[in-house]
Amino acid sequence: MGSVYRHSRLRASQALTLTAVFCLSLTIGGCMSVGPMTSLLADDDVTGAIPASAASPVPALSAQDWGFASKALAGALDPLGSGAAVTWENTASGVHGSMTPVGLVYEADGQTCRAFLAEIGGRAPVQRLQGRGCREGREDWVVSDLKLFGS
Repeated sequence: MGSVYRHSRLRASQALTLTAVFCLSLTIGGCMSVGPMTSLLADDDVTGAIPASAASPVPALSAQDWGFASKALAGALDPLGSGAAVTWENTASGVHGSMTPVGLVYEADGQTCRAFLAEIGGRAPVQRLQGRGCREGREDWVVSDLKLFGS
């Protein structure tokens, strides 16, 4: 009788070990891939994370410079912000500047808008611009009415 019990216990132990190894191999196998990892998105798919066009609305700024400047602009125009100037710098190009909100936030055509002044340095001469930024909901700010300051 003791031999049958030991034999049955041995089978249960082996079954448990095999089950654990099987589960472990499934878990590890799920993290591995055969072949190259390619994107699940097609080249022309558009997501909401990055604007479709990274082109700068400010002629004096490259797309890379605008990446830094647009973050400063968003901080400056934020209706819940301090209303103070926000500076930015692209150390790779040496271009830098500031975005200063002007006046109060207002609504226009269902959008939240605010006027701003921009100063761009790092290239001679320093440029001073004025414009307006508007956004709908929580979308990115869109620059309009951009011109040289005082013109």
